[in-house]
Amino acid sequence: MDAVLAGLKYQFCLVYVDDIIVYSDTFEEHMTHISRVLERIVGAGLRIKLEKCHFAQSELKFLGKIVNGRGVAVDPAKVDGIQAIGVPKSVSDVQTFLGMCVFHHKHIENYGTIARPLYELTKQDVEWRWTAEEQDAFEKLKTAIKEAAILEFPEKDIPMVLSVDASKRGLGGAVYKIKDNTRIPMAFLSKSLTDPKTRYSNTEREGLAVVWAIQTLDSYLWGNNFTVESDHLPLLPLRKKCDLSGKWACWSYALADYNFKMKLADDIPQQQQRDKDFAAVHHFLVNGTLDGTKEQQDNIRKTAHRLILLEDTLYQIHRFDKTGF
Repeated sequence: MDAVLAGLKYQFCLVYVDDIIVYSDTFEEHMTHISRVLERIVGAGLRIKLEKCHFAQSELKFLGKIVNGRGVAVDPAKVDGIQAIGVPKSVSDVQTFLGMCVFHHKHIENYGTIARPLYELTKQDVEWRWTAEEQDAFEKLKTAIKEAAILEFPEKDIPMVLSVDASKRGLGGAVYKIKDNTRIPMAFLSKSLTDPKTRYSNTEREGLAVVWAIQTLDSYLWGNNFTVESDHLPLLPLRKKCDLSGKWACWSYALADYNFKMKLADDIPQQQQRDKDFAAVHHFLVNGTLDGTKEQQDNIRKTAHRLILLEDTLYQIHRFDKTGF
């Protein structure tokens, strides 16, 4: 069917195996588009069953989703099926539940974080358990799917923001379009890290999150201008550097065809705490003295150790402050 509709796909129709959807801005255009699709089908010697066709619909079910002019929503019938599932009694039950939930993961913010305790149960050599942690994840996942967001379609000339984040265990991201100063979700995504990647530095994990999110959302982002938002300050100047090496050089090359700029996430409390930590450590290193109580002084020493030895953050912030790179 891809060959039959070559040249029409992504113009006004999409095809998956033998399922075809035709979309248009106006009714008149829709009639023209349907005629062209039917001409291709007839010309290829194929037939379609009229009872399986639906014409001029403002909303329809397609590949397990509800699709309309606004965007894509979860199918209420599938949501009801998930809500009816009882508490899992075995690993097989957990796998069945997760298999139903993961189909909707793009509609759920932080899906990977919410579902992590349940995925841990499915690993080999993990003893079966069902504690308050697993029960909480089970209930939160049900609630998240019940309240799943409608994912709207991209619009031409409407600004897009890709928000990314990383932890020691996984990556997360979300792409939004900005209309009337409001963020409207178009997709959420999350991914667990393999054991070797959990040993990346904090900056490397944040960089990996950017690369992974952009490549995963290629169909939304490629050819468009967009903004990447991260709460990791040392990551921002790396976009401008030309003397990168190792994995950073590979990542820079992988993103060379995308048009984007980077900005710091608007997380004021976190930024204020980061500034406070930096100022305290900077004072400690320059003057060799510590202010505050013994507990506060110990915290400053620990922060200095983390920023300098573990994350190299202080050096990168200092370099960016002085050189802009």
